[in-house]
Amino acid sequence: MELKEISQLLANAISESIQEEWETANLTIKVINSSVDKHLEYTTIDDSYKTEFLIDRGKVTLPIYKLHQQMNLENPIHWNTMVFSLQRSGQFEIDFKWDQELQDEFDQDSEI
Repeated sequence: MELKEISQLLANAISESIQEEWETANLTIKVINSSVDKHLEYTTIDDSYKTEFLIDRGKVTLPIYKLHQQMNLENPIHWNTMVFSLQRSGQFEIDFKWDQELQDEFDQDSEI
């Protein structure tokens, strides 16, 4: 699945998950080993800041995991955190980054 298709999946999941008028939504996705953690935050039209459970229905987790695996194999710059920022207008940005603290925490927990 291409990044463009995954972006559309994420935008649809965000729109389906937020049940009120909103302006900006940020979906933070953390991928460690085979685990995919999703956290959705958004601002409403009156500038209230809220969090919401992302309605996934199995449509988001697997494509994100596969994208993570593919990009880390093909790209010398690895990532374990992805932030998908979506405006109500449909404009979006994607930021891929490496969170060493997240990796260290996972490594430490794995040693126990």
